[in-house]
Amino acid sequence: MSKYRRIVSLAPSNTEILFSLGLSSEIVGITTLCDYPQQVANIPKIGSWLNIRDIEILEKLNPDLLLGSMFVPKEIEDWCDAKDISLYVVNPSTIDDV
Repeated sequence: MSKYRRIVSLAPSNTEILFSLGLSSEIVGITTLCDYPQQVANIPKIGSWLNIRDIEILEKLNPDLLLGSMFVPKEIEDWCDAKDISLYVVNPSTIDDV
């Protein structure tokens, strides 16, 4: 069981991994690029990972974790810091990291 209850996924790969781990009920927001599995159709979209439509969307989703991949805009990092929201950025560079 995850300690996080309200996850926003900032990358399609993370969204797929969360579903594979059985954490779909904890996902409260995804990017417009997240299109798999089919169940993501009903999850609110926040924009793309580089261009979040509006920080107010994130505020309304009330996440306790943002899960990024490779790069997260400084604005989002700062927002997470200010709100004391966990931010984890997956950035594998080797097979072992994957």
